[in-house]
Amino acid sequence: MRVELLYWDGCPSHPQALSDLQGAMRELGLDPDAIEVRHVASDDAAAAQAFVGSPTIRIDGTDISDPGEEPVGLTCRVYYLRDGRVSAVPDPDDLRDALRRDRTGARMSLSIGDPVPAFTLPDARGGEAGIDGAEPAVVVFTCNHCPYALAWHDRIVDVARDVEVPVLLVNPNDAERYPRDSFEAMRERVEQDGGWPLPYLRDEDQSVASAFGAKTTPDVFVVARDGTLAYRGAPDGDHQDPGQGAAWLRAAIEAVLAGRQPDPAETEPVGCSVKWKA
Repeated sequence: MRVELLYWDGCPSHPQALSDLQGAMRELGLDPDAIEVRHVASDDAAAAQAFVGSPTIRIDGTDISDPGEEPVGLTCRVYYLRDGRVSAVPDPDDLRDALRRDRTGARMSLSIGDPVPAFTLPDARGGEAGIDGAEPAVVVFTCNHCPYALAWHDRIVDVARDVEVPVLLVNPNDAERYPRDSFEAMRERVEQDGGWPLPYLRDEDQSVASAFGAKTTPDVFVVARDGTLAYRGAPDGDHQDPGQGAAWLRAAIEAVLAGRQPDPAETEPVGCSVKWKA
């Protein structure tokens, strides 16, 4: 488990956040000295690290609190405690729950070489779509509101236009808590864009996301010819740099079609956490 605390020294709250995080780790029998504490000192560093404010806590690359549409930059972050009060640091109960979920492996992710589960889901464009494990394919877990997913969206769509491999977008988020991710909102988005060249699928019961072990939006899975997982991670190295052009995803597809193992075969998925139902 990788635990990171990112801070900007323009905000005074990070010592309290670190103390709360250390306490939560001790309670769960985890080593608080393993926390990686990093100072984000410039706007360029904030952009490179997708830093949306101080303090930010990530576990295995995933923010413990959905940044939503918070802009990247040097600022003080606002959290909401479970009793509704505004706070400069996360609720300690949220820290414990996030650590506990990761430690217990509540949702195991597919590993490179694992068989990828077949599925069929309703498509926001109409009808249904899915994969059957009989051909190469790309599955991207995404959503309507996460700034990371939105930043990478056009690059992923361009990949779908350019390659002879099915590319499927899957939205698994809990629509009760996040109405912008409802099936109706998905359909409206596709219609407003004048149609999409790839399926946008609704994983209402979250069974597909759970079977894949999706962590973030986006989270990219590339399926090899034999139906096994060939690549998993981010589309490229920087959601804020369109010039990267989903390079990791494109390279993985090229390798799969050539019968080679992608290199890298795995990168850290970066984005908002999947919004699981309670």
